Amino acid sequence: MNKKIILGVLLCAAGLSALFDSGIGSAFSLFGKSVIDSPLKGVSFTRGGDMQGSFHAMSVRIIDEQTAMVCYEDASWHHEAIAVKEYLVPISVLDDIKTIFNSNKLVRCEKASASKFIVLDGATSSYSFSFENRHVHFSSTQDISRDSYQALRDISDCVAAACKNGQLLPGLLLEKDEQGNMPTRNAVVKDAVGIKVVGYKNKTLQISIGNGFDEEKTVSLRALITPSDDPEKILFLKDTKDTVKLPPRYSDDYRWTLEKRLEPGKYCLTLGGCTAEFEIR
Repeated sequence: MNKKIILGVLLCAAGLSALFDSGIGSAFSLFGKSVIDSPLKGVSFTRGGDMQGSFHAMSVRIIDEQTAMVCYEDASWHHEAIAVKEYLVPISVLDDIKTIFNSNKLVRCEKASASKFIVLDGATSSYSFSFENRHVHFSSTQDISRDSYQALRDISDCVAAACKNGQLLPGLLLEKDEQGNMPTRNAVVKDAVGIKVVGYKNKTLQISIGNGFDEEKTVSLRALITPSDDPEKILFLKDTKDTVKLPPRYSDDYRWTLEKRLEPGKYCLTLGGCTAEFEIR
């Protein structure tokens, strides 16, 4: 056999070996195929940025060897409290998502060119896939094909189907007012420092702290949670000397991650000398 041909074959083999050993091999393009062969660890779809300030998100992450958690987040406008629903589902949902991802070659979307059309004050969508050895991200600001968008809808449908047979976890009760509006995240009360619980996700409380005075106020972040019907029974305590400075007529968010999830029930939060009741249902 010609020595040049043998050398060429050896170089080609070495090149392919390097390709697959490098991490590029986990997302390879060969004879028109593009797949990622490493395990899928998490998924996140988000949509926001419109004039109203709406926000919508869906995420999937691993909890343990058998279970994944799906989280949906929704708010219709800028200052609205974000409604959260969390489900425990079989971890196999990530394999189903990966199958749709690879069969539709969605890895190619991250290299898609920027879209020629921009909708001012229009919402944009972002899509993230976290594999064991790489991360794939793309968005609606790129020129994504209709088939790819259909595949993304198929992934959303796949996750929704898993949730129908999954376990809905207890979450923060957010009740609408008489006009059908959701609560806001604004905790400003005239001539007072106020707090309200406006979110609960993955053991983390989102607390809005508002300064209703005309001057700056310093608020202690020492906090405790008790059952509403038993104020002497401390369930959680954050014993800290940390404080937050709030400008006049200003509301800010503070997050407190608890040691474990709250059971269904009514609770009282005390923070900075203020109290707020909330319910997990």
